[in-house]
Parts: sequence; structure tokens; C-alpha cells
Amino acid sequence: MNNKTIWYLNPWDALPNEIGFDRSLSIINKLSRNNFNVVWWNTSFSHAEKKFRKKITLDNCELILLPGIQYKSNTGIKRLISSVLLFSFFFQIKSVLKTKPQIIYLSGPILFVSLYVFLLKLFFNVKVVCELRDLWPEGSINQANGMKKYFFKLISVIPYFSRYLLFKFSDNNVFINQKFKSHAEKLYSFLKQKPSVISLPSPIIDFGKIKNYCSTKFKKNKNEIWAIFSGTLGDSHNQEIVLNSLKYVNNSIKKKLIIFISGDGHNRNKLLNIINRNKLQNIFLTGYLSHNDYLLLLEKSDFGLSFYHSHSPVSFPTKVMDYINAELPIIMSGSFDASRVIEENNCGIVIRSDSENEIAKAISEMCNSEKLSIYTNNIKKISKNYSSESQIDIICDFLYKLI
Repeated sequence: MNNKTIWYLNPWDALPNEIGFDRSLSIINKLSRNNFNVVWWNTSFSHAEKKFRKKITLDNCELILLPGIQYKSNTGIKRLISSVLLFSFFFQIKSVLKTKPQIIYLSGPILFVSLYVFLLKLFFNVKVVCELRDLWPEGSINQANGMKKYFFKLISVIPYFSRYLLFKFSDNNVFINQKFKSHAEKLYSFLKQKPSVISLPSPIIDFGKIKNYCSTKFKKNKNEIWAIFSGTLGDSHNQEIVLNSLKYVNNSIKKKLIIFISGDGHNRNKLLNIINRNKLQNIFLTGYLSHNDYLLLLEKSDFGLSFYHSHSPVSFPTKVMDYINAELPIIMSGSFDASRVIEENNCGIVIRSDSENEIAKAISEMCNSEKLSIYTNNIKKISKNYSSESQIDIICDFLYKLI
């Protein structure tokens, strides 16, 4: 009888056939193949699709969908409230509490959960592994203005303390890049004494899944060059700066440039206003795409765009990992670990300012077939090093040693 049980707490990642981050599915699949019983605590509300889920059964784990609430902004008050409510239902599920786990794996920015983890640690005498993917609520504070900023600072005292306790209770930690690890250890020096690993947030990009898939949404002509900007239309991604830069793009580009902005959010109308005001053509807001349509768009695209506001809490852009695994050259902003990867391997262009002219110049350069070919060949050389499988192996090998 298998008694290796892991409770996996992550209410943000995608379930099968949903859009969104598939890291949890990859970890659970790997653990299941190695004879672990996994109980996945998720929520009835999809973080990526922003809609309520139907209850489903998974073959490789026991899935528990805790009641969630609807929210639109990933850094807004309602998401903060959802974190509070989510685990208030935790101890109501008595049947699962009868099974003692060996490890509790807490993944994603889950606030207000430290008390539960502490009680579970005492009750079960288990090891707690903590994976925090970004420093939240810093993002909410940085993106707010005026009185709202002061309000977020005031209410963030509790989640800051909760996060401190969570790290304090944890036995081991997983970080998604070196920059985040260094920042976390600066905030909480005791983390330096705890075992940890770094596992980059690589998704599964498998074009074999769409080998026989047909869709009328994306039909590409030979004289077109496609760019994809994937991400929520909210306060973190900066689609606006790309749209505003297009008026400076070199008119001598031989092929027709078409940009697909994939995702949805409360800034959709703002982007439509920019498109109409600047009389931009060949810009398509696709909304949320099915997983197959998203893979199809990645497959047909020639390069990827990834720009973030300076106040964004993102530490390692997952969409950049999408592009790397899809072998797409990248134009991106910021001083992320991903930026270093792109620059050192000459597989894209990093913009370290808010200059619309620089962005336009980079887009023009990427539309040059000779330059694009160089960037594409270089990204192909490194993509396997950042595959989902290689990064998931790091986490699972780390967990195996704890039992």
C-alpha cells in the first residue's frame, strides 16, 4: 500500500483543458508516476479564465475545489479577500484530514494561510515546502495610487506578517529564480539556513497536441509576419507601450506585421481606445483562447512580446517561458533573470527603458528576415535547457529526498 502522500496547495494554476499556468499539473503528474498520493487543494474559481469551474475528477490525484469568489484584477481587493476566504473552509473537509500527509507543498502567493499550515504541521508532524512565485502584496501596493495606496499599505500589515510566519514554519523552499531568492533572503535572513532549490516557471508547449487540430481563427499568409503578446489585460502587463510605439515602426518592412494580443482583463477598453485613436491596423485582441488555439497561435507566430510596468510584482515572466519553449525570439522589458538569458544567448532584444522609439526600432529589427533567422536559430539552441520537464524534475527530486 502506498503511504507517500503529499498535500498540494495551489488555487491559482490551471486544471486540464484550461488556459493558464500548468506547473501544478506537471508536478502532480510527475509525483503520481513515482507512486505518490497527491491531494490537490484548488478553488472553484479559475484564476486565469476568471470564471467558475465545474467539478471534475482527475486520475492522478484527489482534487478538492474549495469555494472561491469572483474577481477581475489579480492585484485587487477581491483577490485579497479570496485568499482569506479560501482556507476558512479548509478544516470542513474531514474525510481528507484522516489521511496523514508526509509533505505539505504550498505553491503560489497564498496569503493568510500560515495559521492553517502551522496547525497542520503540529497536527500531522509533517514537512512543509513553500514555493512563493512572486512577492505579493507588494504588487498591489506599487500599482495603487492616492488613498488606495495608503489603504493597501494599512491592510498589508497582516499578509506581510502571515508571509513571515509561513516562511518561518517552512522546512524547505522552492524559488522561481535567483533574483527572487536573493530578495526573499534579504527580507528574511533565516531562509539562508533552510534547504532550497531554484526551478524556473516553464510551461508545457507541445505542438504535437494540435497536429490534427483545425481552426479558422488563425490563417497566415506568406507575406505576413506575426507577433504575439500574451498576458492579462490588467495592471501588470504593459500592452499600451507597445501599441503607442507602433507609429514609429519602420514603414519599409517588407512583410505585413500583425500583432495578436492574447488575454483579457479590465484594461481591454483602454487598449481599444489606443488602437482607434492611433488608427492602428492589423492589431487583434483575441480575448481568452482555448489551450489548442493558444498553441496554434504560438506555432504560427514569428516572435513574442513581453512588456511589464515597472511596478509589476512579476519576478520571472511565465509568458517569456512560453515563448522560449515555443522557440520564438523575444522582445521584452525589464531586468528579469529572463532578460539575462535573452541577452546572453542573443535570442531576442531587451528594452531597459520606456522609450517608444526603442521598442519600435526593436520591432523593426525583428521584422528583418535575416535578423529574425539569427534570433530564431539561437532560441532553438537553448529551449531544451528551459523545458518544463527539466524544471519539474528539480522540484520532484527535491521532494523525494524529504521522504
